[in-house]
This record gives sequence, C-alpha cells and structure tokens, in this order.
Amino acid sequence: MAAAISGCCMFLPSRRALSRSGGQGRPAVDVRGQSYLPAVNHISRPRGKNETRARAMGKRPACVLYCVVVGLGKAFMNPLSNILAVGSYAIVAGALAIVLPAGLGLGGGAAVLVGIGFFVVAGLAHWQLLRGRELLRLQNDVVELSVLEQQLRDELAASSERLRMLAKSVSALDVVTNREVLAEMRVLEDMLLKMERRRQNAETRAVENPARSSGQFLSPPAAAPAAISSTVPLQTVSAALEENRVDLYLQPIVSLPQRKTRFFEGYSRLRDAEGQVIEPAQYLSIAEQAGLISTIDNLLLLRCVQLIRRLHHRNRSAVIFCNISAHSLRDEDFFPQFVDFMEQNSDLAGSLIFEFSQETVRSNGEQEWAQLARLAARDYRFSIDRVADLTMSFDELAARNFTFIKLSADSLSSRVDELGATLQSSDLKRVLRAHGIDLIAEKIEDEAMMVELLDFELDYGQGFLFGEPRRSRGPEEMSREGAKTARHALAG
Repeated sequence: MAAAISGCCMFLPSRRALSRSGGQGRPAVDVRGQSYLPAVNHISRPRGKNETRARAMGKRPACVLYCVVVGLGKAFMNPLSNILAVGSYAIVAGALAIVLPAGLGLGGGAAVLVGIGFFVVAGLAHWQLLRGRELLRLQNDVVELSVLEQQLRDELAASSERLRMLAKSVSALDVVTNREVLAEMRVLEDMLLKMERRRQNAETRAVENPARSSGQFLSPPAAAPAAISSTVPLQTVSAALEENRVDLYLQPIVSLPQRKTRFFEGYSRLRDAEGQVIEPAQYLSIAEQAGLISTIDNLLLLRCVQLIRRLHHRNRSAVIFCNISAHSLRDEDFFPQFVDFMEQNSDLAGSLIFEFSQETVRSNGEQEWAQLARLAARDYRFSIDRVADLTMSFDELAARNFTFIKLSADSLSSRVDELGATLQSSDLKRVLRAHGIDLIAEKIEDEAMMVELLDFELDYGQGFLFGEPRRSRGPEEMSREGAKTARHALAG
C-alpha cells in the first residue's frame, strides 16, 4: 500500500503541463477558465525515483499506472487487503479523471470513461491475481493430499504386513501347541494304560493273597514302612499325573566368576488337588514302586521341550539339563520311544542336555549304550552327576559325548582325594578340560562355600547361592500372555 500511495502522490502535473498553462507561477485553468491547481513556482529540485521512471517512460500516466500496479501487487498477496485494493482502484480512477483532461487534453467525459476503464481493468487484473493465488493454493493442497495419501497407503501396507505376520505367528503357535497337546495326550494315554495294568495286577495279587489289605491300590513293601510313611499316598500321585498337575522348575547354572546364567536344570514338581507342591522326596519312592517314574520323566521332558519351543518362537534360547532316571533308561517301552521322539526333533540338540547319575552310567548295558549312541549321533550331549568317585575313564565318557560332570561343593572342597582320583584337586579342571568335559560345582549354598572353591578356578556353579528352583510358567499362562501380546500388536 505504501508503494501505491507513493504512486498516487505523483498525480501532480508536469512542467510541460505548467508551460501549457501560461507560464511560470500561473495556475492552470480548465476550459471554463477556473483555476483548479495552486500556483507552483518553477524551482529546480532533485528528481525522485518515480519521476525519473516517468521521464524514462515518457508520460506521467504510465508512471502512475506502473507505481500503482507495483504498490498494489504487494497488497494483493494479503487477502485482508482486498477491500483496500478496490478502494485504491477507485481513487486512481478518480485521479485519472481529473488529471487526464489537463495532461492529455481529453474532455471530461472521455477522462471519466478512461477512469472507469482503468477501474474495470484493475478489478479484472485483481480478480485474476486472486484466482491465480487460489489455484496455486489448491495445487499445493492437492500435492499435500497426495503425499498424505501415499503415507496412509504405506502405513496401511505396513499394518497389513504386521497383521499377516501376527496371524502367521498365531497359526504357527497353534500348530506347535496342538502338537504339544497331542504328545501329552499320548503320554497320558500310555500312563493310564500302564496304571490300569498295574491295578489289575494288584487286584489279582490281592485275590491270591487275601491277607494283604484290599483297600490299598498298591501296597508298599513291608520291609520299609518308615520310608513310605513320609511320602504322599499313591492315589495323590496318580491323581496329579492323571490331571496333568506336573510343573517344571528351573534352577540356574551360572558362569564363574561373572555369575551370569548360562544353563538351567529342570526339576519336576507335582501339585495335589489343593494346589500344594509335592516335592520329589515325597513322591519318588512311591512313584518308582508303582512304575510311574517313566511317566514323570516323559512329562518333564515335554515341559522342557514346550519351554524351549516357546523361547525359540520369541527369538530367545536356553539350555536345560534334563534328568533321566535309571528306571526310565531301562524301560523297554518308554526309552526307545523317547529316543525316536528326540531323533525326530534333532533341532533341540543344542538346547537339551540329558543328565544321568554315575551309578546309572556304570550299570548301563549294551542296549542302553546303543540308545544313547543314537542320541549322540544327533549331537545330543550328556552330563553325569551324583559322582561318588572319580575312578572312571574320562576318555570313554568324552567318546560317548559326555560334556559335563557335576561334583558337589562339599566333595570339591574337602573330599577330592577321598574320591579315589589319581590326580591332585588343583589339576582336576585341567584334566577334564583336556577331554572336552566341563566341571560344574553344584550345591553351593553360601559365600563361605564359594570362597573354599576359588582354588579350582571353576567355570560353572549351581546352588541356592545363585538361585533356587523356580516354577516355569505353564502353557495356560503363556497362552494368556500371547493373547495379550497379540491384542497390543493389533492396537498398535
């Protein structure tokens, strides 16, 4: 607007107009002889910027038009100045109607028509400018909408891909879960058949020997009543197995001296009808007498496999020591099926380590070693625990893929020489390492015991000092967590 106003200030007549009006200092008059401009003395003054442009262009009206267009062009960029712009056009049109008769010698009517024409042309030009600005704004909006549309398409594609992957994961989890359920059903069916056969045998013996109590499902041996009295009834153990109340407990095995968890050892725990935990000391003896140890070992294995599968599904890993009893190892029905199952799932070889007691290993026959050789051929590793003495062939153990030996902290700290070894206690780790066998000190209960073992430079330790056995979450809890995770993924 400032430029427009400055242009409007140039509407005064030029010196050429003054010379036509009759000389210096005389006012210009209209056709009626009346003066409409004040007298202006012909005094030399510096030329302004607009006047210089006017002289260059030759005529004062062109200068006025140029200044107005330049001044108002800036005003057009602000929509709020449209009213002022229209008013400016009207002022310029009026000024033209006044100036043109004196400047160009036009009549009053012609000057008015020129002013009206200028107003119309300026209004049309202003409208065209506004229309151009609006079209430009619409084009920018179209571009922004196109970018937004592409972003929405990309987000929709990403969401669709995320949903597809989630559906695929859920489907894979359902397949794995169904396999686990079917495997457990087969185990439970086999267990029920065995229990039914044993029940029939017990009833037959009760009929043949009426002196025995007919109220017992399977009477314990009379020679050891004290040991049985501290255990839970067989009916409680049977009910826990029938109703699948078998939990997996994990105890960490840590690296030393960092004390970082490297492995876990799996233990089985039963629960009674009230949810109370039944410790192994309470059910192992009665379960062994009833022939249920193989069933418990099988369920423990299945729990370990389920946990490993769930961890793999989450891109995590764990190595679990899984105990197998001598009874299960020598069970001609159970162990060959167990080996078949592990051969079919050889991808678990890096996550499962089967552990046997020293007594079990020493009493193995050709049939047991043949079954273990099948597992070793699939890269399954073995561990030996409950070591009573060290008079054994480490070469043979290494050849059979035994990679771990567990010794209690008490044995290491005070009774290594009493274990019958022909080497010094400080050389034990070096000799085992030479055969590719790692030593694990177990039953480390406190810091005092740990201090006594520093001279052995142990690589691994296990015991309550590093963590007690804790229950692993069952399939139901994991399913609930998986459903919650899926809901969060869908919401995200």
